[in-house]
Amino acid sequence: QPSKQEKDEHHKECMRNKTLSALEAQYQCKDLMVQQAGIYLARRQQGKEVALDVLMSDYDKSAATQVSNIAKAMGICQEAYEDPAVVEFVVATGVSLHDGQGAEQGITQMHGVHSDKERQASCSHLDEWMRGDEECREWIDGDASAES
Repeated sequence: QPSKQEKDEHHKECMRNKTLSALEAQYQCKDLMVQQAGIYLARRQQGKEVALDVLMSDYDKSAATQVSNIAKAMGICQEAYEDPAVVEFVVATGVSLHDGQGAEQGITQMHGVHSDKERQASCSHLDEWMRGDEECREWIDGDASAES
């Protein structure tokens, strides 16, 4: 296990070195793919399927529809997932968490969200770097769905 100092040094070097940054982006992409595959495998080993896998693109198009679909898949009562006020409250809570950039996140354990300026400075080459790997490119082109 690397020390905090070693991790910090690696992070600094990664931010300076575009080749290292590209490799790190590809590693992170593959790690996400493995996590996703692990969830599907665990469900199948239990004789079950994943009830619903919401893509961010679908959530961005219609958050309310996806929140309702998630609630239904979780077994939440129909009265709740068909109530526009309940669904809007859940969507608004998500927006509030997302927009609370830099706020204390100890309760939710949610990682911080980049502002547009931070995203441009830190992540503007991320798509390009991940597409440098054939498996990551295929996963991205498949909208990060489990089937891709």
